[in-house]
Amino acid sequence: MAKRGHSREYTITEDQRFALLKVAADSLGDQVLVILTALLGMRASEVCHMNRDWLHDDIIQLPPSQDCDCIHCLKSPKHPGKWQPKYEASRREIPMPDSVKGMIYDYFNANPKGFQITRQAVWAKIKLLARKANIKMKGASKGTTFPHALRASAAENMIVKGFTAEELMCLLGWSRIDVANAYIKAVVAKAKAYKKVKELL
Repeated sequence: MAKRGHSREYTITEDQRFALLKVAADSLGDQVLVILTALLGMRASEVCHMNRDWLHDDIIQLPPSQDCDCIHCLKSPKHPGKWQPKYEASRREIPMPDSVKGMIYDYFNANPKGFQITRQAVWAKIKLLARKANIKMKGASKGTTFPHALRASAAENMIVKGFTAEELMCLLGWSRIDVANAYIKAVVAKAKAYKKVKELL
């Protein structure tokens, strides 16, 4: 399994993201799960705690905390029975693109309490969809992608679209700018390497 902080080594391509969405087409919940992780870059813990109250017009607004009776939150040593974002910076607003906003609203209007699954179940679902989409990656858990790699893929896609380090911090809830800069450096280096290889031919 990929170590924390190295998920960018297992990012998926745009074609693979479309493949994930294609195999998820039979389930609105699966589609929204892929959108939240692979497009908007939400953490697995955020996705499994998300509910209808997080939706405000065209943004997803993560609360400072909320009551939760899942096993993980009940056993929290600091705030038993409460869920909180990972960092202070994780309390953020995530704009929803018009192309997916309708699906997100449709799912949470029909399921106001959200997915009601554990973080481990999010991992299992993503792995299952990845296997169906025939996404294989050497070194990743069981050869398929995983939620944090999809989050890294979303970050990479944002960088390709021209997002700055500060903008990445706002959208992805990173607490340190050096994390954003590391992602940008890796994406820029990859793009330059690909260009140089093509120029060799």
